[in-house]
Amino acid sequence: MTEISDKIIKDIKEKNIHPKPRWFFAVRNLAFWLLFIAAIFVGALSFAVILDVLTNHDWDIYLRMHKTFGQYILLSLPYLWIVCLIFFAWIAYYDFVHIKGWYRHSVYLIVSISILGSLFLGGLLFYSGVGKKIDHALDARVPFYGMMNINKRKIWCQPKEGLLGGEIMPPPLETPERIIIRDCHGREWSIERPNMKPFLMRVGDRIKIIGHEMDEMHFEAEEFRRW
Repeated sequence: MTEISDKIIKDIKEKNIHPKPRWFFAVRNLAFWLLFIAAIFVGALSFAVILDVLTNHDWDIYLRMHKTFGQYILLSLPYLWIVCLIFFAWIAYYDFVHIKGWYRHSVYLIVSISILGSLFLGGLLFYSGVGKKIDHALDARVPFYGMMNINKRKIWCQPKEGLLGGEIMPPPLETPERIIIRDCHGREWSIERPNMKPFLMRVGDRIKIIGHEMDEMHFEAEEFRRW
């Protein structure tokens, strides 16, 4: 035992090892707490967007896209946000087990706390409209965002399948009551709407229309939906 003690003391002296001050551990512990809270919050944002995307998705148009309902579900799932939710739940767990004293607790308890915390906060953010704002902001400003999530522009840019969406443009002066839509390809469509009273629509709004293509410039509407 004496030889081992002497060897340890010798190594400490040779490597100039000093004990770390107490404040170092306090700061590290605080950093793990902050990362744990941040991970839960980002996970909650991810869950809020998942709820918004799924609840506001057009689940009834799969037949027009020549898909089965199962295929349409697989096409529609927001995989990017699901991965984000799982990833930040893992980050929260990793940070939690490195907080002083908490490593003794059950892994299942820690994972449950982080996931339930994200889901509860995410539900509140969804009902407050935060999920919708995040999804719309990323869709408008991040070019590759639509490639990793439900590409609403692509779905609603199939006039031959009866699906048309886009931005409302100023109508011609001679027919101010007509609706003109510019689609995702920049093409402008004149919308026919026999005996229809759609919701209030203004120039610059984005809308979705179900109907059928009449020719390369005219589309007859059967139903209008908010974007």
